[in-house]
Amino acid sequence: MFEIIENDLTPELIEKYSIPLISKYMIYFDPVTYDILSMTNEKRKDLTNFFEIDFEKVRPFLEGKQDPRQYKVVLNPSNTFELVSKIINQDLKSSVLVPISLSALDSCLNVVHTNSSWKILLSDNEQKRLTNNIVDYVLYIFITSKHNKNFLYRTVTVNLDELIKNGEVIIPFESSLENDLSKIMLSTIKFFESYSLKHE
Repeated sequence: MFEIIENDLTPELIEKYSIPLISKYMIYFDPVTYDILSMTNEKRKDLTNFFEIDFEKVRPFLEGKQDPRQYKVVLNPSNTFELVSKIINQDLKSSVLVPISLSALDSCLNVVHTNSSWKILLSDNEQKRLTNNIVDYVLYIFITSKHNKNFLYRTVTVNLDELIKNGEVIIPFESSLENDLSKIMLSTIKFFESYSLKHE
């Protein structure tokens, strides 16, 4: 039986037998469509276009929680690559879609833009109206380019039942693209009578 006695552990031995922690992964992508071709911690000789990304951002894909086929690579305003959702709901082209615009007035549903997250709030009246009702509905908030609403950066999903119970839901940003309200617009499928966007 092989044993290492604690007193025998020297810095040299620890370094020799330590397994290095891989903190960066490479995202290989198609230079024309920007679809993801590979996520790996090894260099590929058969692919040339890639960028490095932190392991924690890749973890959901490796664990099967997110599908890489539903994401694409974009070049953000700071000239670095990021992964964004490419699922464009057909309702983006539908007349039932309503904008969520900046407003100082309170609405039935208020979306607050903070430094690092979206805060989704129900008005007091809406919360009282819907309390004690089981509402099996998911709100979809589409974050798109301000200049082209068909270019979808992200779809934020909010369970309405959870929102009614808690009064608010906080959803962290997934991308630096969400930081700049001058470059993005928000819209949703109409459910409430009024919506407003606020910056905190």
